[in-house]
Amino acid sequence: MNFSLLVGRRRTPTCLLSYILLSFRKGSRRRQCSATSPIWSVPVAGVAPWRSVEPSENGEAILGSLPFAQGTVAYTIPSTVVPDGATGILVFAWAALTGVNAAVAWWHFAVNVGGGSQNWFSMLVAGDPAGGTTAANSQAFWLPFPFDRTLYVTLADNSLMSPANVGTVEIHGYYPGPA
Repeated sequence: MNFSLLVGRRRTPTCLLSYILLSFRKGSRRRQCSATSPIWSVPVAGVAPWRSVEPSENGEAILGSLPFAQGTVAYTIPSTVVPDGATGILVFAWAALTGVNAAVAWWHFAVNVGGGSQNWFSMLVAGDPAGGTTAANSQAFWLPFPFDRTLYVTLADNSLMSPANVGTVEIHGYYPGPA
């Protein structure tokens, strides 16, 4: 899949970007940018178009808190966030650990893709067993859209039991699928 990157009408940073992109196109001249430059597009091969989801505009995109006890939590992805027919989801997760926590733990974010298999990604976090520091991590990653509209998040290795820990699981975008 391909899409076109729209460039123009601004001096920076879009003109700088257009200058760079055109510099690498075979046989092209470097284009001088001005405030009145028309918008034009540069095809970007291998990148599919996607729709962003803004959790501050659609609160249902925040699926819930990260689990801090070992085990699995299932989050349903609302159709008001990702419509039927979508083929992929952009999952964003963040965690901030404060207080006494295990030295290391990680979450697996998994979706069911049919045929009894799952596709997943992991996010690692390092805690402080002495409780003297705050540690944070975040990750955004694409997963196939689950046929059951469910994202499974599993905390593995160690529980992170400080009551001061915070973190969420969010949807930040999706592939709309074929038109």
